[in-house]
Amino acid sequence: MKRKKKPLKIYDIIDFKEEDAIPSISAKHKSSFDLAIKILHLAYDIFPFRAKGKKTKKSVSSRVKNGLLALYTQLFRLYRATIILCRSGCDTESFILLRSMLDVVSYLLYIAEKDHDARLEHYLHSRALSDVVAVRSGISAFPSWENIINVKWFEDREKEAIKYFKGEHREDVSIEDIKKKYTLRPDLCAGKVENKMFVKHYATFHRYASSITHGENLLEYIKPSTNSDVILLTSGPTDKGVSFYLLHAMVFIICAMDRINDLILETSCEAEIGHLFKELEAFVKEYNIKEAGEK
Repeated sequence: MKRKKKPLKIYDIIDFKEEDAIPSISAKHKSSFDLAIKILHLAYDIFPFRAKGKKTKKSVSSRVKNGLLALYTQLFRLYRATIILCRSGCDTESFILLRSMLDVVSYLLYIAEKDHDARLEHYLHSRALSDVVAVRSGISAFPSWENIINVKWFEDREKEAIKYFKGEHREDVSIEDIKKKYTLRPDLCAGKVENKMFVKHYATFHRYASSITHGENLLEYIKPSTNSDVILLTSGPTDKGVSFYLLHAMVFIICAMDRINDLILETSCEAEIGHLFKELEAFVKEYNIKEAGEK
């Protein structure tokens, strides 16, 4: 017996017609997923702490290497999750992760570009000021957290950060000015990155990704039904965004992979990365991604 289709109401979890759409989306964009998985495997293999036969260079300090690998590991995990979401029909939701990927790779490329130790220190002290605010807010809302979190550790890092910024600027600078003017943000990092492919994609989608992240595109997905008492949720899985979102995720992971390989590894993955860059360029051309600032 054929099931009767029903509209998806806002409080429903999933409709059977969405389940039917997911396999067709994956099949239609098989080439995109194949390339994404290919890059995912290479990204995993390139990790210096697991790839056999690879040695790390001595051109940067171990502190910088560990910092970059920590960012790269986070980037890898977000990339993997993006592929899973797109395969599950949640392509729009994956854009939220892409915004996080953008932040991570902005920091990674910025630190890896030059003045590595100084830029890493700037990043770590900026993070310390953000972390302590989050901890205090959490304890304010849930006092029992004070027995779980090592508050002193976060406060000690805050003191070190304030000392760092006062030393870099002036002794009488206020904490408010430090946070507003001198802490590191991903958009500031992206503005100083020399990788043209990354900058192009940053300029292309950052604002749109932010609108999705903050729910500013709500009206695109929620529309009133003929019954004024019912609101229909129209943001089920679509196929129009899958390749577009995967494309950006591939760009971010491969830019980071290329820089990690160049800066940290003695052995080369130049041939594989070069081939992937060519495939990505074909994707960019197909989806008409314009150069930054181009109208």
